[in-house]
Amino acid sequence: MAMRTLALIPARSGSKGIPNKDFRPLCGTPPFARAVRVASEVCNWTCLVSDRLGLALANGWYSGMTLLEPDHLAEDSVPMREVVRWAARSLEALAYEAVVVVQPTQPLRTPQHVSRSIALLEDRWDSVVSVVRLPRSIFPDRLVAIRDGQLEMFLERQGSTHLNDAVRQLARPAWARDGTVYVVRRSVLESGSLYGTRCRPMEIPRGETLPLDEPEDWVRAEEILRRAAR
Repeated sequence: MAMRTLALIPARSGSKGIPNKDFRPLCGTPPFARAVRVASEVCNWTCLVSDRLGLALANGWYSGMTLLEPDHLAEDSVPMREVVRWAARSLEALAYEAVVVVQPTQPLRTPQHVSRSIALLEDRWDSVVSVVRLPRSIFPDRLVAIRDGQLEMFLERQGSTHLNDAVRQLARPAWARDGTVYVVRRSVLESGSLYGTRCRPMEIPRGETLPLDEPEDWVRAEEILRRAAR
């Protein structure tokens, strides 16, 4: 039997890098609406969680299940884990087995990404998190930090015995969470964790991920989405 899943779309107003990015039309469709559309194709239940539901509902972009995020959870400094836990508890009457977090800020996400993450979770993992492999030029062994105007080897600052001047071919690989999808079992989330003790990575090819962090990311996303629509 397929796992019963609840998709949460956390959409906030007041973004600094790209003003109002979750609700601003991107090639005609706001990022939050794109996230809803993808999640709805895969998950049993889909809920928009936002501090500004009016922005979503006013133009008819969404008419499904909603939760109004409390003010104390709407600050940028609040970890996503707290928002997800609050929303999941608010919907505890639903018979979901896992929560799927679908952030609006990944416009290249597809239903296949979400389906694959759920399938991976079913193999006795606590959670699944999408990641993207970093370029060799920014592997941890090659990073530097600046403190009090002085250059420091980043890993040495962290107490590592590894040398930061390692040749590129020998640098240890690293991955970063990219925000395409998070999936966590209900029991794990109820225990207070978003990851549990057995978190499975789902690697996303670089060409399939584009977090909307800076204005240039928005421009790039528009170009890619326009080409895909032709």
